[in-house]
Amino acid sequence: MRAGDGIVTERAAGLLSGPWCNDISKEIIRYNGLRKSLRGRLLLDIGSLAIHEQRCMALSGRNGAGKSTLMRIIAGLESPDSVTVTCEGISMPWKRACQKMRNHIIYLHQQPYLFDRSVTDNIAYGLRRQGLSVKEISRKVPEALDWAGIAHLQLRNARELSGSERQRVAFADASHDQATQARRC
Repeated sequence: MRAGDGIVTERAAGLLSGPWCNDISKEIIRYNGLRKSLRGRLLLDIGSLAIHEQRCMALSGRNGAGKSTLMRIIAGLESPDSVTVTCEGISMPWKRACQKMRNHIIYLHQQPYLFDRSVTDNIAYGLRRQGLSVKEISRKVPEALDWAGIAHLQLRNARELSGSERQRVAFADASHDQATQARRC
């Protein structure tokens, strides 16, 4: 991901495509002129980055190259120094696009934090925080477990799970509700 001078550019961003990708997928969002500096050092300088529906992307690079920073920016969790965001053909400044990105893009940490409770309780927690009724939570939790292929783990304590099982719980918690709706900015 790092260019020779340590700046991430669109060519050096480590974004790879291959036969596993769907090259005819619809563009969901585009970031133009994305720049980010940290402690006086230019870290990201990406002319254009497009994210497509149902398309695989790989992001790679050395430690400190800006991978996590780029992911936090894409998720709307960190502000870039400058960028123009285009969503469904409409260009908008960062502040206007930020809320749309937070509503439609999920950022999961590599090592998710889960409560010292059952898998079911961990998924239900996020739904309670959204203000859903007990009845709605009771309906959605089994759907999320099935959707993520972890129904067999529902009664296990989340702290006793393997790393990949923990990631699946976090993914089910964060994305099931969005995955059942159209993902549009």
